[in-house]
Amino acid sequence: MPGQTIDLSHQELRDLAAAWLMGGLDSAEAQRFALHLGGCDECYATVVQLSDALAALPVDDEP
Repeated sequence: MPGQTIDLSHQELRDLAAAWLMGGLDSAEAQRFALHLGGCDECYATVVQLSDALAALPVDDEP
């Protein structure tokens, strides 16, 4: 619901890392994840690993 605070567990936040990297979260989820990321070394490491993996994937430029 709009304006409602969602209390997510650490595991649930960590599970959002890939979606966050690919821009797949709504603004409230993205903000919540970014706030968590700023204080969580484990999630930061997960984002770095996923970012490296995403960068290694081939890109298909054709529609």
